[in-house]
Amino acid sequence: MQKVSFIHAADIHLGSMVHFTGSPPNYLEEKINEAVFNSWNNLVELAILKQVDFILLAGDIFDREQRSIKAADIFYQGINKLAKENIKIFMIAGNHDHLQDYQSILSMPDNFYLFSAEKFESKLLMFKDFTVKIIGRSYASREETRNNLKDLQTEFANFSIVMLHTDLAGQGSPYLPLNKKEILTLSNVDYWALGHRHLPQLIDKKPTIAYPGVLQARDFGELGKGGCWLVELIDKEINKIEFKNLASLEFKKIIIKLTDESDLETFSDLIDILQKRIERLYLQADHNSIYLLEMILKGQHPISKLLSEQGSEGLQFIKDELNNQLSQAQLSVWIERIVDQCINEFPISKLEELKDNNPLYQELESLLVKLLADKELKNELLQEMGEIWTTRTNLEESNPLQFEVDDDQLQYMIEQSKRYILNNLFSGGK
Repeated sequence: MQKVSFIHAADIHLGSMVHFTGSPPNYLEEKINEAVFNSWNNLVELAILKQVDFILLAGDIFDREQRSIKAADIFYQGINKLAKENIKIFMIAGNHDHLQDYQSILSMPDNFYLFSAEKFESKLLMFKDFTVKIIGRSYASREETRNNLKDLQTEFANFSIVMLHTDLAGQGSPYLPLNKKEILTLSNVDYWALGHRHLPQLIDKKPTIAYPGVLQARDFGELGKGGCWLVELIDKEINKIEFKNLASLEFKKIIIKLTDESDLETFSDLIDILQKRIERLYLQADHNSIYLLEMILKGQHPISKLLSEQGSEGLQFIKDELNNQLSQAQLSVWIERIVDQCINEFPISKLEELKDNNPLYQELESLLVKLLADKELKNELLQEMGEIWTTRTNLEESNPLQFEVDDDQLQYMIEQSKRYILNNLFSGGK
């Protein structure tokens, strides 16, 4: 019985930074700034600890096609450590680190292989009792529209792996236009080592189709733990596949329902409630991790009027007070933002009267229903709101000068607008 093991990782984005606001204390800021680099170092240490036979890196290992010297050096140091342990590394380039005009900054040792962008290549690994074939192709430019699965050769191996950087979105995608049905037509492939999606997914087990997600999350669009897949083969079959957390920082959203908080009258009371929720989180947390928090206030409560009156200045005050307390306690927690989604409800009796008797309210209600249902009206609304807002249609082309709004956020904004109109225009029931 022979055991072979490997790591499947992707989307490390070396050279990018974790996105945060404000001025965290020095003991946190340095760790936040180094989090992406530390995730790569953690992967190297895991590979050595588990004595894996090889590592698969399925694209976007660097954040840009022009590698920074710091990112290249940290990557090179890791590859050298792995070389000393006889661990091989196979890498494809993705849309962020594509090979157009690529020039290596540092010469890599013999244990590292970067697949070409010209065509699919394969590498055959010979073990005592069976063989493993690894097939891959890099991106030639930022977009990859070639779909040449028919060129794949998967014979002459007991276990075959294909590395692809794709969103599996099918025809029309600029990121290797494939879908699950197409790749399943290749019956000789045992493991599809995919990259591009930033959340870990085990899409199928026979054959295995897997995304490891990012190694280290960089914003609230990448919630959860970042890491890689650790795969163990025994006698040409997958015996175990396990997700390994390698991130030193995690983004978390915490929802605080204020409806049942009877002792809540002032901002001081609210700060105490939020502090207790953070303490509860920290007691259950991994104390080796840093947590960047978004705290969302929900529910119907009299304090919602005070929150509404004070607006962003009040929320900033609460956030600053809490972050000062966390810094004094030397906790590895930083509050990125506090969001007020409390309901300042219009009296039900007045609302029913308006529905029956007020033509202006009836017109308002009809317009809001249409805004939520009609795609063209939604787009028109976004245009009226200004160029700073955009729908998130392409995660790879996000603009840091724009706020991305999805359907849920737009619905929330419309509901908040409705409450504002009710409480200001119809407060007298007229």
